[in-house]
Amino acid sequence: MAELAPYAALAVAVAVTFECLRVLFPAAYTYRERSGLTGTVVVVAAVFLAPVLALPLVRLLGRRAALVMGAVLLGAARLWLQHGGRITIGEAAVASALGLVTISIALVATADRSPRDGVVLALVAGLALDTVIRGAWSTWDPVWQSGAGPWAVAAALAAVLVA
Repeated sequence: MAELAPYAALAVAVAVTFECLRVLFPAAYTYRERSGLTGTVVVVAAVFLAPVLALPLVRLLGRRAALVMGAVLLGAARLWLQHGGRITIGEAAVASALGLVTISIALVATADRSPRDGVVLALVAGLALDTVIRGAWSTWDPVWQSGAGPWAVAAALAAVLVA
């Protein structure tokens, strides 16, 4: 069972990261209108360069500790996004960067394991989970909605990430 943990973390991290990225783009658009192109490019570039931190984190902390750290932080960030107020570029950027780093850590953690098709299955399962969640909410992410249902989705995803 323990050998499945990195694959499960990868699948859920993919689903949560896609939610976070879909929050980032409207936040970046709003930020660009207020602050200009240069600052927006810097923020978005930093988000998409963040995965380079995965390998140093794994080397520093070890595979398991790095994966647990990424999962806990990503789960917390996803819960934070559910707060119901206006989501800032900083909140969206941090959540998205944490998601991309966590996916990268999970990929590093499973790099030398077999079967390698577990990685592919985990990626596809994450995309499927994301699709089911979006479909259940009429393609409008729960992060943009209020009420107990969206909070339950955020809490369930965070709980599965850290399990």
